[in-house]
Amino acid sequence: ANQTLDGLAISVIDIAEGTRLIKKALKMNIPTITFDSDAPDSGRLAYVGTNNKVFGFELAMSLLQLKPEGKHYAILGDTSANIEVRIEAVRETLT
Repeated sequence: ANQTLDGLAISVIDIAEGTRLIKKALKMNIPTITFDSDAPDSGRLAYVGTNNKVFGFELAMSLLQLKPEGKHYAILGDTSANIEVRIEAVRETLT
């Protein structure tokens, strides 16, 4: 069966690889957007972003609501630039 995508939304982890894949999708006439993290030179049709510093602040406030007396929290994820900004904002808020 011939299956096609009506659209593609990607949260880019590796900018070079993401750019390559997005350009390939666009050549196949698959409308493609990025969200959360971007590949600005990919030709993507739109980027839906997040204020990562505010995200980190809100995450820290949620952690404090869940365990106000807590002193040690773990954040698990990759080390992309957007995640690093969030982690730094969490640290700033909790200290």
